[in-house]
Amino acid sequence: MLKVLGKLLIGLVLTAPAIAGQIEDLGIAYKRGDYDTELRLARTLAEQGNAHAQFGLGVMYEKGQGVTQNYREALKWYRLSAEKGNGNAQTNLGVMYHHGLGVSQDYKQAIRWFRLAAEKGIGKAQLNLALMYQNGWGVPKNSPEALRYFRLAVTQGDPDAQVRLGNMYANGEYGVTENYAEAVKLYRLAAVQGNPMGKSISRPCIKTGLAFRRISSVRTCG
Repeated sequence: MLKVLGKLLIGLVLTAPAIAGQIEDLGIAYKRGDYDTELRLARTLAEQGNAHAQFGLGVMYEKGQGVTQNYREALKWYRLSAEKGNGNAQTNLGVMYHHGLGVSQDYKQAIRWFRLAAEKGIGKAQLNLALMYQNGWGVPKNSPEALRYFRLAVTQGDPDAQVRLGNMYANGEYGVTENYAEAVKLYRLAAVQGNPMGKSISRPCIKTGLAFRRISSVRTCG
């Protein structure tokens, strides 16, 4: 899953099979919620320069999983991973800049990292870019550009984007022609993925055949 450069340790090169074993163990620890093991393995791989492990370590520090929550430390690992081209790290780094977590709030930097990740097809980054254009955060408000990124995020299967685009169809907003059938379709897709808003809306929509509940735009990224 991860591509890692071997590190010279006491005259011995850490071989690819050894790294593969660590990666497998890291995945098992993550699924089990074994934060102690996950932290130990993630730190080892991250310090060797592995971008995926650096991203994972950033998540642990951001969420306080197995460590004391530390946004500055999370930012550090996200940046290291993002600079190696990891799209998920680029997305999370953009969120950190957007909210000013561990760093001064900077919409321009947020957009920069969202855009890099969006170009890699990361749905959450595309959704966040849509929100930036929709709300005029760091860029002039631009509904057509916002809609374009909402559609891209929906194409990637992002459930939050599905709900938001469904709302646009339900209410005929942002240049979208009112279309209840399309709204219900999008709400259902989000509901199937467990999105709570999609579930709460799709039930009455399916029952009545109409998407009648308006959802206010959530002014946030991430």
